[in-house]
Amino acid sequence: MSLDDLIHSKLAVISHRQAAQVLGCDPRTVSAGVANNTIPNVRIGSRHLIPVGPFCDFLGVRWLGGSDAN
Repeated sequence: MSLDDLIHSKLAVISHRQAAQVLGCDPRTVSAGVANNTIPNVRIGSRHLIPVGPFCDFLGVRWLGGSDAN
């Protein structure tokens, strides 16, 4: 997943792997950021997922995919 894919994504949450692809780092680095709450995350069951809107805010970019009112 690229930053452009993320910005235009209709997804509400992404995985650690997808976030790592956007950041260009190892998924374990994202997991560490989630564990210390540096990277925004939500817990769904036993999984910690990354909400796209807050993640885009964290990156300083505007999320366009969630703005459709359709």
